[in-house]
Amino acid sequence: MTYKSALDYYLLGKNPSKTAKSINEYTINEELSQVNQLIEGIKIEHEHKPTYDFIAKILADTGKLPDPELVYKHIAEDHLHDEGADKLYYTHLVEMLKKYSHEKDY
Repeated sequence: MTYKSALDYYLLGKNPSKTAKSINEYTINEELSQVNQLIEGIKIEHEHKPTYDFIAKILADTGKLPDPELVYKHIAEDHLHDEGADKLYYTHLVEMLKKYSHEKDY
């Protein structure tokens, strides 16, 4: 069987280092790192459940999605009101983005 990415291995419960010998080991390790980041991100992003519930309710009640700005407001509130939230979340986020991102001005 041919796998297209390390995510394929992960989703099928395979160990990439024991499976496809034709894929560069560095690429597999790099992709697995991204898979691990995705898994951790999914766990963390459950903080947005209130926003998901808000969107689902509006959609069920009206058959339409809420205004995007209202959704963005809810996401911002999720970050600011999360248990143990950093009161300067967005100030610190902008600082981090400036430090680690070379593509955009913040």
